Amino acid sequence: MKRPFRFSASLLAMVTFCGCASLEPGRDYERAAQHVESALGEPVSFYPEDESAIRRRVDELLQEGLTVREAVQVCLLNNPRVQAELLKIGVARADLVQSGLLSNPALSFAPRWPDGGGLSNLQLGLAQNIAELWQIPFRRRAAERDLDRTLLEVASHASATAYQARLAYYRVLRDERASGIAKENEALTARLVDLAVGRRDAGAGSDVDIQWARAQRADAKLRSANAALAVVESHAEFSRLLGLTAASTGVTLVDSLPQTSSLAITPFELLDIARHARLDLKAAAMAVESAAARVDYERSRLIKSFELGVSAERNAQWSKSRGAGGLGLEGSAEITGDGLAPSVSITPQSREPSRNEWVVGPSLNVELPIFDQNQAQIAKAEFVHRQATKLTEAIERDVQRDAYTASARLKTAAENARLFREEIIPLRERVSTLGEDTYRAGRTTFLAVVQAQQTLQDARAGLIGALEAYAAALVEVERVAGCPYNRIVQLTLKAQTDREQPRLLDSGVPTSMPAEAVP
Repeated sequence: MKRPFRFSASLLAMVTFCGCASLEPGRDYERAAQHVESALGEPVSFYPEDESAIRRRVDELLQEGLTVREAVQVCLLNNPRVQAELLKIGVARADLVQSGLLSNPALSFAPRWPDGGGLSNLQLGLAQNIAELWQIPFRRRAAERDLDRTLLEVASHASATAYQARLAYYRVLRDERASGIAKENEALTARLVDLAVGRRDAGAGSDVDIQWARAQRADAKLRSANAALAVVESHAEFSRLLGLTAASTGVTLVDSLPQTSSLAITPFELLDIARHARLDLKAAAMAVESAAARVDYERSRLIKSFELGVSAERNAQWSKSRGAGGLGLEGSAEITGDGLAPSVSITPQSREPSRNEWVVGPSLNVELPIFDQNQAQIAKAEFVHRQATKLTEAIERDVQRDAYTASARLKTAAENARLFREEIIPLRERVSTLGEDTYRAGRTTFLAVVQAQQTLQDARAGLIGALEAYAAALVEVERVAGCPYNRIVQLTLKAQTDREQPRLLDSGVPTSMPAEAVP
């Protein structure tokens, strides 16, 4: 009996060893943070299971106002949806650990009692499914790919939420500045009312001008109230993305809207960067690998169960005797009387066991793949693999389309902001000043003055909108490329320099200058 029990002990030791795999996902959180850092260009850290550390860090960031980067940090730390996505990493880690474990051995015990009494017949069995020994490598490889895919998907979701937080930050700045302009316009219309009253008292104006000015002031009050409401709404959305329970109106935003750049980024350059940096593209490619590993795993499961173990049986053998021992029954039947009421006589006899014998040997239980050869699961895994491949192609086409749109949007937003700053606003400022001067001199109507002031305020609001549109276009370019804007600029300049090198060589112009000649 020693050899079979040693074999069973070895199986139990193997199972115990496999159960010691680590379930702690801390290192996986660090890998996800590195992916997010590559997409956002700034260090991030995750503490999904340490609520006190999150509160302390968020309080530190909120103390002296928020920059755009600090807002992203608060979003990644405190947004409950981001935290919920992070916990998927722990689920994937648990699945990976489970994929490397053997199933538990099966212990069977069957006592049987003889009808004549005495010692029972015992059957013992211990079996382990060893088919998993060649299935586990395929199953574990698929689980590893699933974990890698989960890391990339979680990082992609966190990055997308961070991009939304940046957009919300810029929208708050836009609405706050638009509200300030609306208040300035309200004050300006009040001054126009005073101007119209002064002109009428001097005999050069009329009550029509005064009523017109008052109507403009009422409209300005309405626009100012709507602008203040827009500030409240944008702050509420900003608070939601940062995971704050109350509106963030008390939070000071330190940064301002970004200034425009003259660098032109072509769709081809943006697309080339995206193919190497986009996290969702990497996650889709990893999903294809995971699906391929699942196909291999299902093909390895032709024989799902191959149980090998040891069984033991104790047989109690008996012999007749007239002495002390077990009580046996020996019967004889005799028919008496008229045959209608037979009688049966039973004579008890003594029995005793001669000896107990243990029968020990190996056991084998194999599932025969006759009706189910796992064809359905193999076909299902192959369909999932094809589906993952098609989804990857769809994402690649979306990236191509988004690259063209984002590049054109950035270029247009930069040009619009330049036009407002350099041409439209200076012209309308001169028109507004000239209109007031000519009205005081009596050479123009009050309506012309009001229209000049209104177009000036619209131009200033238009500049704020153009700068916010440019900031949103920057965020969109970062999202499409999958990396921060400064990295995009570096790669774009490098690509443009590489394209210029052959032209300079063909034209005979030196591609480098002495150090003292560099300005």
